[in-house]
Amino acid sequence: MSPEQWATIRHFRPEEFNRPMAMDNAFMLFLDQVRDACGVPLTVTNDARTLTEELAQPVHAEPPESGLHVFVPVSNIWCRAVDLRWLTDRAQMDAFVAAVYKVRGSRPTELELVPFSANAHIHLGLFREATHESRLEFSAT
Repeated sequence: MSPEQWATIRHFRPEEFNRPMAMDNAFMLFLDQVRDACGVPLTVTNDARTLTEELAQPVHAEPPESGLHVFVPVSNIWCRAVDLRWLTDRAQMDAFVAAVYKVRGSRPTELELVPFSANAHIHLGLFREATHESRLEFSAT
């Protein structure tokens, strides 16, 4: 994302991301709208990955460039996912999940809830293909 695009984002700053310029503008607008709708502060814990970093993950996308965290600038592929700090407050989690479903409209999303490990987090992604089916996953790892 360019500095001009970042200037349109209300609830997040480039400094909150490891690779702010690798983020997809449409995804960031979506994430910003989710944050606005839920009214809950969201902390990004993981964002863009290179192909090499994606391949190093214990479980990774196949093909790796299809992973929503992946960015490949030469192919015009930008990161469309973040991991967020787990929301321990039930009301905040409910507000967040409701906001995701409200804001996404017909856009396909990936929402993964990982509450049971030292790496407890929420994964939120926006699929690149409009025909992709949305996915809700609960994971213990």
